[in-house]
Amino acid sequence: MKIAIGSDGTGFADKERIIRHLEQKGHTIEDFGTFSADEVDYPLFVNPVAASVSGGTCERGIFLGVTGIGAVIASNRQKGVRCVLCQDSSTALVSRTRHDTNMISIASGTAGIEKALDIISVWLDTPFAGGRYKKRIDMIDSEAAFIRAKEASDKKGSPAKGAREEYDLLIAFRYLKYIEGENSFELSVDPGLKTPSIVYVPSKEKWNNELPAWAHDRREEILERIKAKCAHMEMEWRDY
Repeated sequence: MKIAIGSDGTGFADKERIIRHLEQKGHTIEDFGTFSADEVDYPLFVNPVAASVSGGTCERGIFLGVTGIGAVIASNRQKGVRCVLCQDSSTALVSRTRHDTNMISIASGTAGIEKALDIISVWLDTPFAGGRYKKRIDMIDSEAAFIRAKEASDKKGSPAKGAREEYDLLIAFRYLKYIEGENSFELSVDPGLKTPSIVYVPSKEKWNNELPAWAHDRREEILERIKAKCAHMEMEWRDY
């Protein structure tokens, strides 16, 4: 199984031991940092973990933080991510059987490495029960899709008009992925920690040549949507 993992400074030591343990079990690990015990802003490291699960490049995600609470909030904002704070193996078991979780957050500040390894072992080995629980997850996903479509409609000031009104944005560390139904494309990001991140956007002249046909002649419309989703972040939008 390919597993994404990340931590803040508090969880760094546990992360390193967990990586070695999982690799010995035959799993492939993608480590998104942090890479020292220094204090950091956890969203910089949990967001890429959740993005890799949302985008399908990793099957599962694990984050280790002081309390683990913030990581759950951040992760569940990304499409398709079902993250829960696991405090013991019983929580891990139920999260898999009933909720088909694909990401967990562990409070390294209180759990300790042995409990963390036990939680992860149970979580990875427990299958989803399906049945009535699958129905409930589908209901959650359907409601989320409805809310996204309504938000798009409200911004336009008119009722939704099919798939073009249903869009989302996956915000990762080094790219932004604009999603419209089954269609998507990515914009490259040069991340800055103390300076605004730079987003590279095809110029008006290059837009139709760089992007797929469904996005042609829609540069201002799509960029307006993307920028609205990134309004809470420091971004420099640079044409190339």
